[in-house]
Amino acid sequence: MPVPGAWEFFHQFRWRWGLVVPILLADVAGMLFGWYYYYQVGQFDLGHRACGVGANEYCQPWWTWPLVSDSPNAVLLFFLAALTYRTAGWRHRVLDALAFVANVYVGLWTTTLFLSYPDAMGTFRFGSTNNILFITHMGMPLQSLTLVHAMRNDKWTAAATAWLLAGLAAFVAVDYWGPHLHPAPFLHDGAGDSVLGMAGDGFLAVASPVLMVMAAGAWLAVARPWRKADRAT
Repeated sequence: MPVPGAWEFFHQFRWRWGLVVPILLADVAGMLFGWYYYYQVGQFDLGHRACGVGANEYCQPWWTWPLVSDSPNAVLLFFLAALTYRTAGWRHRVLDALAFVANVYVGLWTTTLFLSYPDAMGTFRFGSTNNILFITHMGMPLQSLTLVHAMRNDKWTAAATAWLLAGLAAFVAVDYWGPHLHPAPFLHDGAGDSVLGMAGDGFLAVASPVLMVMAAGAWLAVARPWRKADRAT
């Protein structure tokens, strides 16, 4: 159990200008680099918006892009939740929930990726881009803690809870079971083996649902919708 006042402590990073601004600036840098990264690996092929003839083999149609670039998009959700709360005093339980789960899941997923494929990813090659990404992605679950204090008082119906959980399951499904929007396309063809000896992204296909269950479970533990459903509107 967290020590008394822990969530209030983290909540300060959502409303004190001196604490929230550095986080938001780091998020902007992360989003810009993240979207550029997906463009560089060819999944955002602006020259072939529908991924037709001559497109990069990893190119995805523009309507799938919100699901392809999971790291910068997860950070964007948090950025919007933090900025609107600080500037307008506005928040919505769905935005906070999505920002929380997305940052926990993607942070854990990326850390798992780098630890599971250290050779292919250059995880421990000091000074490399992936080495820096390995470290910075660990901050995503940490920044999600700033949302917890307000989320504990949210009201959820059983139907809304089910819809949210179904959406999270679909988010994982489209990465690995079709249309295969996996954000690590360079592992599709077995270019790298995991530390457990599984070729390609086989290990991630097993680990990702587990990580999403962990992230969704963390949200359920915070929001406790089963205790609030009778009071939800």
